[in-house]
Amino acid sequence: MKRILSVVLAASMLTGLLAGCSSGQKPAASTEGTGTVASAEESTTAAEKAESTAASADAKQDSAEKVLHWNVGAEPEALDPMLMGTTGMQVVNNTFEGLMRTYEGKLTPGIAEKYEISDDGLHYTFHLRDSKWSDGKDLVAGDFIYSWLRMIDPEMKLSYGKQFFYIKNAEKYYNGECAAEEVGFRAVDDKTIEVELVAPSPFFLALTAFNIYYPVREDVVDPEGAWSRNPETYVCNGPFKLSGWELNQKAVLEKNENYWNADSVKLDKIEVSFMVDESSVMTGYRAGEVDLFKGVPTQEVAKLQAEDPEFHALPMLGMLYYIYNVEREPFNDVRVRKALNMAMDREALVTNVTKSGEIAGTGNVTHNMLLSDGREFRDAAGSYYFDSVKVDEAKALLAEAGYPNGEGFPEVVLTYNATDVNKRVAEAAQQMWKENLNIDIKLESLENKVAAEKRTNHDFDMIRYGFSADYPDPMTYLSVWVSGAKGNYGQYSNEEFDKCIDDSIHTTGADRDKALLRAEEILMEDAVICPLYEVVDTCMIRSNVVGWDKTGFSGWFFGYTDITD
Repeated sequence: MKRILSVVLAASMLTGLLAGCSSGQKPAASTEGTGTVASAEESTTAAEKAESTAASADAKQDSAEKVLHWNVGAEPEALDPMLMGTTGMQVVNNTFEGLMRTYEGKLTPGIAEKYEISDDGLHYTFHLRDSKWSDGKDLVAGDFIYSWLRMIDPEMKLSYGKQFFYIKNAEKYYNGECAAEEVGFRAVDDKTIEVELVAPSPFFLALTAFNIYYPVREDVVDPEGAWSRNPETYVCNGPFKLSGWELNQKAVLEKNENYWNADSVKLDKIEVSFMVDESSVMTGYRAGEVDLFKGVPTQEVAKLQAEDPEFHALPMLGMLYYIYNVEREPFNDVRVRKALNMAMDREALVTNVTKSGEIAGTGNVTHNMLLSDGREFRDAAGSYYFDSVKVDEAKALLAEAGYPNGEGFPEVVLTYNATDVNKRVAEAAQQMWKENLNIDIKLESLENKVAAEKRTNHDFDMIRYGFSADYPDPMTYLSVWVSGAKGNYGQYSNEEFDKCIDDSIHTTGADRDKALLRAEEILMEDAVICPLYEVVDTCMIRSNVVGWDKTGFSGWFFGYTDITD
């Protein structure tokens, strides 16, 4: 027998993981003005909460056009939900909507009005509400089925297709071993989707709020995502639609009058600017040209945190690290990689360099990721050899690798995308490695797109990268390093690691926990990355911008945002 669950009730099981902040009242242990972390007891929908917030903040409707000026940083390469990077995800979260949506730290109704889960946790049935695409055509269950098959298309081989392997036969289809009709999802009719999983996966519902599970229209998309950069061909289903794009300058989003909940959308337009330099963005904010952005210049954080209520430090489930190219000398030697890891003082980085509340990195998975028994993954895994600086051990490893006291160490380059904080962190790392290992590391600062190309082409020695969680499970971090995965920029490959990841897909409970913990242990033994720190987002948000929401997964959402007098 199936149990019918209200979306909000079931969401309470995930509240502790779906950490988010909004422009409501301040939570405990939070930066002044940060927002409200939703509790499990809250039963209002996103729309009801948003309407209440907007009404209390500004009961009188403003007849003037309401335009939010939002800076996202680097220009997205595409706004295709299945092909874009982190910056694009921020925008797509406002132009598309999945079966579920993460809002104020909990799962709320999206295109699915309700759903059912079988008692064995293997079968999900989603019932879709009446909704339309931005061009007025009806959105139907088949649109989701097409989109999901696109994500696991054996010809496209999209790396995030692996996030569908929890579904029966999705992995086989991805590998070209079965027909599309055999994959465990189907459209029963235009308003009903049935899904069958390989094993019970409590986080599957949260996955349906992730961008790769969004629907796209078969008649408008293309394999490269060119359709998503052109307002004439950009068909979406979220609260906003793309109406303009000026290369290297900005994109313009306008209210989507065909959004199912358009009556709750207060903004008329969002101007999305593509400024990368943090100081320039701050100048624009002070000049009234930007209303909201993340990435406050570090040198200003302490003063703003103490004096300016428009400053916010928001939690983000993300880890920054340097990736080693394990196919290049000298980083094809695990002893060299581990020596550099041991010689870095991460506490000094977060205390003296970044200074915004970051947590020193001790692994690949961040805090606030739970195992099946409720334990924190990070606590269960421990800190490996990152609990302190280990200069003597690092020197010994470097000597074993053939570089006693750093002698004969080849010239290597640490590449990072050009921001002030990235520059200062890289310079600090460079100094630590010189002082502790007597090796010289050359620094290379590149514009974001160029750095991204070097990562994708594996054209680097070491490169800075940041990864934020896509859904509330350790797998979101670990699956990146599977052999051949598109995001495995360091070209790492380990059969035992791959087996652990595969086991975690096909097992549950303690067995799955064991596989995930062992996977990270292998990753740290092999020193594939040099963890730096877990991040927070330092943001400036004008006090008259209310109803905004930001989670550690999808990022900003402005579907119920308002601008008051």
